[in-house]
Amino acid sequence: DAGSNTIDRVGPNGRVTVAAFVPNPPVGDAVPTCLDRGPDGALYIGQLTAAGNAPGSSRVWRFAPGDPAPTVWASGLTAVTGCGFGADGQFYAVEFSTLGLIDAAPGTGAVVRVPAHSTSPSVVASGLSFPGGFAAAGDGSLYVSNWSIAPADSGGGPTGQVVRIRFGA
Repeated sequence: DAGSNTIDRVGPNGRVTVAAFVPNPPVGDAVPTCLDRGPDGALYIGQLTAAGNAPGSSRVWRFAPGDPAPTVWASGLTAVTGCGFGADGQFYAVEFSTLGLIDAAPGTGAVVRVPAHSTSPSVVASGLSFPGGFAAAGDGSLYVSNWSIAPADSGGGPTGQVVRIRFGA
């Protein structure tokens, strides 16, 4: 539940219980924006930090069944709007803007590869404009929504896009 920063469990009878709370950064609020189940069965949760948080203050949290609370799995990210594992088993995050949420501008978004326990993710695609989520394809490509909040018509036509990021050959 992004609004309450919780990971909720829904039982077979439809009853919702809070499994864990996703902590906020030192300044302002953060919203969990993406979640993926890892190859180890744990949940990996990315967060979009609010205005007032410097670039690099977003985190990826890891929460496994039986854990009392999520733990920081990676840090050094900025304004995460999408995340998950690719077909290659690597974890990727979409950064809405590398300048932070308050200074977001066209061309400042990125997709980064996030190694476990990383504090410095590596950029795999930059120059994106307000990217949202992504989908991982079986061939190893990532499909990223670009211009996710831009006007539908910029005067020169539609601005929304889906960008394909290919690795290797």
